[in-house]
Amino acid sequence: MRLPAIGKNIKLSTFCDAVEQFFTKQKYQSSRHPTKEGFYVVGRPIKPRDKRVPVVVAVEGHPNEFTIEIQPIKPNSVGAGTRLGALFIGTFAGLEIKRAADRQDQFLKFEKLFWAFVRKTVAELAKP
Repeated sequence: MRLPAIGKNIKLSTFCDAVEQFFTKQKYQSSRHPTKEGFYVVGRPIKPRDKRVPVVVAVEGHPNEFTIEIQPIKPNSVGAGTRLGALFIGTFAGLEIKRAADRQDQFLKFEKLFWAFVRKTVAELAKP
């Protein structure tokens, strides 16, 4: 999902600081990377066994007109050997479908929290 922020006059780096703090509160580790148009911030669960979906947030534009977008980071694809084995073991395919559905549900829950955070943060940072 993408959200435009027009006429807000917010430094992109300041907004990205807030995104990183949000990730920290959600027990994610974060890293910020500059791009020509702005920044992207990657958030990954801190614990290796944490099954939550890693995400990337893109913040692009200028202080008075920018967009915010969040997307899940896709896990590595299933290897060829595993796919071949899945031909013989039908339950594996069913498990993968369930895991994909679970990841999508987790992302949707996280995305809902994120957009609530964005609306509040943009309103606070845009105050004169």
